[in-house]
Amino acid sequence: MLAQTVALAVVIVAGPQPVSADPAGPTDYESSISDTEPAPGVELQVLGGDSFIEIVVDEGTEATVLGYEGEPYVRIDADGTVSVNRNSPARYLNEDRYQDVAVPANADADAQPEWEVVADDGTYAWHDHRTHWMVPDTLPPSVGDRSQVHLVNEWELDLVVEGEPVTVHGELFVLPAEKAWIWGALALLAAGTVLALGRRSPVVTIGISATVAGSVAVLVSATEKAAQPAALGPSPLPLALACSGLVAGALTIALARRRVGMLAAFVSAAVLAPWAVLVLGHLTKPVLPTTLNPAAAHALIALTVGAIVAVVILAGLVAVLPRTSAPTVAPDSPAAPPP
Repeated sequence: MLAQTVALAVVIVAGPQPVSADPAGPTDYESSISDTEPAPGVELQVLGGDSFIEIVVDEGTEATVLGYEGEPYVRIDADGTVSVNRNSPARYLNEDRYQDVAVPANADADAQPEWEVVADDGTYAWHDHRTHWMVPDTLPPSVGDRSQVHLVNEWELDLVVEGEPVTVHGELFVLPAEKAWIWGALALLAAGTVLALGRRSPVVTIGISATVAGSVAVLVSATEKAAQPAALGPSPLPLALACSGLVAGALTIALARRRVGMLAAFVSAAVLAPWAVLVLGHLTKPVLPTTLNPAAAHALIALTVGAIVAVVILAGLVAVLPRTSAPTVAPDSPAAPPP
């Protein structure tokens, strides 16, 4: 019943993921806006390192984003209505981070715009291929010494605001390589500490560690979700796993002296382990999709991954060597008193 409850929680929290979601992930690249011509009522920012451009237009201002061939691509009306031109090639090319899409025959920059309403809050975000490197897993040839910041290119985006042309200028950088060994050492330290504490009371240690790790995992996953556009953000699965691990850890503490507490310990390990796998790659990249300070995010992830590894090991020991590794637990129901 406990396992079924936690599994149901994962499904409910995760929910359906939008088919078009193409979230930002950890990366070596950082794109930034260096200069924008005066455009009152219009704000642009880069999200996810270099993954998204987001435009926010104040009520009462009308703005149009131009596509790669100068065609109208996105229009935001004065009342906040956001429309996308179905005949703009950019409409389709920007659906995928690396432009791995088929452009339909009707997409013609010279065709009359065919507007499709997509939002009503004056905000829109998209993958703009002028602002990021388009070759996955391969750094630009100009990047040599990975201990230095490298300018990859400068870029421009064209808008029309209240009938006047506006150009946004930006730069794309490759940041120094992340020192993953530091975070690996921190993870090992966390794992060793939890394992040492778990020698006497492994189930209780699993419960405390899973509760703390689950809490931090919730923070990390929630800030990653908050750092990206809602419609294009990360899968809800990491946050669901983190919440489930937190709940299972708390139940392990509360029920530690009952056999069901041991089951809760196994569940906490089972749901937190996939979370650790999902975020492991974050420790190798300098730019993370998060609202946290990058160094703080790396440290929290490293400590949490280490603690989760220890939780999994302790759970395995409890399962394999219950008499020597697990504390004495009370049965779920008290024994009948002697006659």
